[in-house]
Amino acid sequence: MQRMKSNRTVLSCCDIPGDGIRMMHMGRWIRTLLILVSVSFSATAWSLGMNDLSVLIPLPGQSDFDRMIHPGFEGGKGQLLPWDTFRFLPVLAVEADPETLYRNHLRVVGIRFDPCFQEGRKAPCRPQIRLVWQPLIFVGDQSSTLDASVHTFYELAPGDWEILISELTGISDGDRRIPLQIHPRILREGHYGPTWSRFRTIIGRFAGESNLIRATAMTVRQGRVWAFMGVDRVPGGWRPIRIPALPGETPVRQSFLLFPEGMMNLAEFKGSISPVATGFEDWQSLVSDSIEFKAKAGLPRLKSLMGRAIEIENPRRHNPGTVDCVSCHMAQTVRLWGQSHFPSWDWERDFESQRYPGRGLAWSNTSVNPSRTDRVRAFGYFGSEPVIAQRVIHETLESLGGYKKTPPVKTERF
Repeated sequence: MQRMKSNRTVLSCCDIPGDGIRMMHMGRWIRTLLILVSVSFSATAWSLGMNDLSVLIPLPGQSDFDRMIHPGFEGGKGQLLPWDTFRFLPVLAVEADPETLYRNHLRVVGIRFDPCFQEGRKAPCRPQIRLVWQPLIFVGDQSSTLDASVHTFYELAPGDWEILISELTGISDGDRRIPLQIHPRILREGHYGPTWSRFRTIIGRFAGESNLIRATAMTVRQGRVWAFMGVDRVPGGWRPIRIPALPGETPVRQSFLLFPEGMMNLAEFKGSISPVATGFEDWQSLVSDSIEFKAKAGLPRLKSLMGRAIEIENPRRHNPGTVDCVSCHMAQTVRLWGQSHFPSWDWERDFESQRYPGRGLAWSNTSVNPSRTDRVRAFGYFGSEPVIAQRVIHETLESLGGYKKTPPVKTERF
């Protein structure tokens, strides 16, 4: 290695001068100090885990049902989901009268704490709480869900995020290596236990009608037709949300269905999307008849389609302002279909530019039967089985990396 000319001695990688022993001891001391600082930083950085920011609430028994959060639940910001807002959404399920379903069955099954909700390219960060609601029904003492849902969005005021994080830290196990799952402490303690009680208090303090800005719905018909739509709060009322990436000037509704024959083989697709997102014609071809598409498409089209699904699962590439509802909700099932049919592909290397980086225990998916083609839920339950989209796992990992920022900021990655 060529040395710099200087009055001082400049060390190359292999140089040890005459007093090198003393410098070696100093180097060890410095390395020890750095390790201690690193451990201290890690303890701080790991003070929240996956299940603290995305909370999947255990389904209740009959005796716990009253402890579930209902639409009229309120703290200082008013009711979480007033009837006057709910009635702007479509009928969730034809099996029940809408008002009866709203008052007697609709309950919160999931909570998302997000330091940086973004919608669209170059969009600013907006710290939010989002609640996932599903209708609960009982068979004996055990509750189950209808395959329909409502999501409500609550925007936090400046300064509230830091207070919220301090509250969450006080009830956290602090280990982000635990994968996202039904919340383990609530499951262990029950709905009357201290952890769920504190979560209820946090929701009552930070969410309510006064900061409710959006409500979206996924409806179900005959167990095989799903439709998506939502409303945004505007001065004087509510306005339908324009679904991104769809053709036309004002697309406010999108649906996915499985044909009756598609319900006979839930390892394959046989259905339809309406309307299809612009540029997603191959997505529709796969959904129409996956067996035929596999036989005729050819390797380049198949890999392109799988790459698109993997890219949708990556929150650094897409957000709710850049992808349509159906494609987002189906991305996991489409990818898992591909992985089951093409196990010899190098899924990490072939899709390295599209996939979310990293791997490990925290990336594990604890969903039950996620590859079934009728699983279009992102976070919640199918019947009594937990469903967690891989995108939700990736979003939670992103949130863990940014939850301390004030105001939360994410690097633009589009």
